[in-house]
Amino acid sequence: MALLSAKRSRVFAGLVLLMLLAGGTAAWWQRDRLLTWYYLRGLTQASDKNGEVWAERVASLGEVALPGLLECLAHDDDRICAHVGLALRRICGRLPQDDERWKLLMDRIVAAFPHLSGPGQRCLLTLASEWLRPAAQPSAATLAYGVMLLEAVAQTSDSALQSMALDIVAALQGSETKSDSAAPCRAIARACLSDGDARNRERAVHLALYPQLDLLADVAPLLRDPAIEVRRAVVLAVGGSRVAISDERLALALHDADSEVRRLSEKALLGRGLTRSQVRLARLITDSRPATRLQVLYYLRDGSDLDLALWLRLLSHDPAESVRFAAVRAIAEKAISELTDRLEEMGASDPSPTVSRWARYYSGRLKQHQANNGTP
Repeated sequence: MALLSAKRSRVFAGLVLLMLLAGGTAAWWQRDRLLTWYYLRGLTQASDKNGEVWAERVASLGEVALPGLLECLAHDDDRICAHVGLALRRICGRLPQDDERWKLLMDRIVAAFPHLSGPGQRCLLTLASEWLRPAAQPSAATLAYGVMLLEAVAQTSDSALQSMALDIVAALQGSETKSDSAAPCRAIARACLSDGDARNRERAVHLALYPQLDLLADVAPLLRDPAIEVRRAVVLAVGGSRVAISDERLALALHDADSEVRRLSEKALLGRGLTRSQVRLARLITDSRPATRLQVLYYLRDGSDLDLALWLRLLSHDPAESVRFAAVRAIAEKAISELTDRLEEMGASDPSPTVSRWARYYSGRLKQHQANNGTP
């Protein structure tokens, strides 16, 4: 009987010990929950003076504070989101970027991004720009995080977010570590090319210098942008590519109101292989005044190294009737047989009856001249 009583006593003592341990564990768990709640509450209510103090207290909790911090980033309050950014910077800064915990944190942040407020999203983009700086030596995991953030931003129409994302685009494109970022980077850059802020348009134009983004065709139309800085950036970006912009379109920039745009355009045309004489004619033929465009004929003298047929063909398409008529006469006088087709075309469809009549007349004379000289 005594033996049975002792056994029951040991069982009872074991149960009491288990209950105490369970109670201690629950108390400890409740302590963590209480601390997290208290510190996050203090962080959201902190002033600018003590925000750093509360951010450090939250950061002392480690990754366990992340869900609460992401909830705080749903607040449409710049002050709260700025304080959350301080805490996130500390928590993430204590983890190596190649650590598995870092990757898990980044995945959770990306998943939460679409559901955050504008200030919250801007906070995360600011942090990402810091982590992706070349000086920070971002890991492959961090680069992948940057790409995923860009994909999320590209789905929005928030120009403020898209302009902030330009820093991430530049960091990804400038990184020596390869990442599959071309598509989201291109989407962000294209969106910013039409941004209302000239500075953002200029930054987006500079991204066209990365060939993998294939932006030259999108950038070329901004050669007429109202902002001088944007136009300068466009000439630098597309000046060397005839695929992106033709010589004729680029030559229009020779009349730009800004002297630097004019200088860069001339330099680009020369870099394409045009001679100074050709650039001079390009400047004349793209002038807004018909009388100035007519001066091209002065330089098309016999013995010139210029391609007479090319320049006369261009003049024959001029919007001014007087210039087209002068081109018709010059074609006939110089007996340029390879432009017979152009004279016939003008004779049949030129909008000016006068030009059309004279084109037919000179076309007949040119054919007669060719026949007399045996020219095919």
